[in-house]
Amino acid sequence: MAVITAGIFLLSLACRVYGTGEQPDQGFFMVTNLPSAGRTNGIPYVYAINTDIAFRNGEIEISKDGLDRSAVKEGEIWADGLRWGCYIAISPPRMALPTRFGVYTGVFTPDSAGTPTLETGYTFVRPDSKFLDTDGVYTLTVYPTEFESTTLEGKNSIGVRRMGCTRYTWFKDGKKLKATSARLPITCTQDGGLYTVSRAGSSRRSRGWCVQILVIVAGCPRGEIYEIGMGSPSCTAVTTTCLNGGILRDESDDCICNPYFGTFNCRCVVPVRDGKTFTLGDTRNGEELLCKDLPGGSPKCRGMLFCYGDLYGCKCAPGWHGNRCDRPCSKGRWGSNCELACPGDELDCSRFFGPVANLC
Repeated sequence: MAVITAGIFLLSLACRVYGTGEQPDQGFFMVTNLPSAGRTNGIPYVYAINTDIAFRNGEIEISKDGLDRSAVKEGEIWADGLRWGCYIAISPPRMALPTRFGVYTGVFTPDSAGTPTLETGYTFVRPDSKFLDTDGVYTLTVYPTEFESTTLEGKNSIGVRRMGCTRYTWFKDGKKLKATSARLPITCTQDGGLYTVSRAGSSRRSRGWCVQILVIVAGCPRGEIYEIGMGSPSCTAVTTTCLNGGILRDESDDCICNPYFGTFNCRCVVPVRDGKTFTLGDTRNGEELLCKDLPGGSPKCRGMLFCYGDLYGCKCAPGWHGNRCDRPCSKGRWGSNCELACPGDELDCSRFFGPVANLC
C-alpha cells in the first residue's frame, strides 16, 4: 500500500490513550469531521482513535505538514470514563488557509513490551470547491488480475467533475504529470500513490486549492491475500467472505468492517442494538465510544470520513456520501458512501445499518 509521509515543516501534537475499546476492533484509525471545508467557514476536526484491546496503552501523535500551531485546538477524546484518543480542531479558517488542507497523519506507539513499535494512519481535509468535486472519492483501491501482474482488474480512474473547458494540473507523489484533463486513468499496478489535482495555474495550488486522492494497489487479486512464507512471496486464496461492505485485508484473512459492524466477517451491527445506536467501540464492561462523543461530532456521524487504511482506505460513515460526507443515501441505498443496495423485497432497510437481519 502507498505510504504517506509528511514534510519537514511539521505540526506535531501528542496525547496519551489508556484502556480503549474492544469491538469493533479496527485497531488504530483516523476520522475527519468536515473533510471538505469552505474558504471562510467550517471547522474541521481530525481524530486519532485506538480500539485495539491487544495494545490498549500508548501514545498517539497527529501531524500535518506546514500547519500553524496557532490555528489548532487540541484535546483528548473521552467517553464512559475511558480515554480513546486525541483530536485537533483547525480554526479559525482565516488563520489556517491554505495550510489546513492536505493529508494528516497519525502514529500510535503502544507501551506494551514486545508489541509493534507503531501503527500509522492518515486522513484528509480538502477545500470545498465545485471545480474540485471528486464526488466523495478520497481513496481508490485497485486489484491486479493475477499475482505479479501489472494489469488491473476492470477499468479505473480518478479525478473531478469537469467544469466547462477547465484545465487541470496533476502531480503523483510530488512529481508533475503531463495530464491536463479532469480525470486520470489508472491502468497498472505502478499507478499506485498519492495524487494531487488542482485547476491549472500554480497560484491556486500554492494557496491550497487542490485535492489529494490516494490510489491503493492490492498485493493480490481480489479474494486472495499476500503472504511471505519460507520461500518467495505468493498469493493465497481464502474462504473468508467479508459482508456488508467489509474489505479483506491485504496480508491476512481478516475483514476490515465499515463503522458500526463487527464479528469476523462484518455480518452484524456490534453490539446488538435497536438500530439507533452508532457505536464505534465498546468494552466488556459496557463502556462505549459513540460518534456524538467525539468533539464536534453528531449523533448519526454526519460529516465524518473514516480512514481505516490497508485496502479499505477512507469512506464516509454509513448512511452518508459526498465530499462533505453529509448527503444522505437515496432510497434503496445504504452503507459507507452509500455503496450498497437494499434487497429488492426489503421494506425495512436502514441507510445506516442495512437490512434488519444485520441487527443480529
